[in-house]
Amino acid sequence: MNFNHQRHQTDTVFAAEQPRLRADRCRYVTYFVKLAEDSDDLIFRLYEAYNKQTDVTVSLGFASKRVALCDLMENESLELVLDGDSFTLPVKPFEVITGKVER
Repeated sequence: MNFNHQRHQTDTVFAAEQPRLRADRCRYVTYFVKLAEDSDDLIFRLYEAYNKQTDVTVSLGFASKRVALCDLMENESLELVLDGDSFTLPVKPFEVITGKVER
């Protein structure tokens, strides 16, 4: 068996309807993971991939009521200040951050 096939991307209508989470620096990987267990809030993850400590501004791409950092069990720890549809937070090298976005 040969598993070394070239990757390719397909465009679907569903992908165009998904919310977009973007960081202002390319060294951060951001993505929405799922809906929260106890509400319709979105859970997102962000991690720093290049061993750099800095502040990162994340754009949600849609209006939201509030954003908070949380643990893996979705317990909120710190509410973030929204500036339009974006927020800024400090990130340590290789740190993984989980947050909750209330729509």
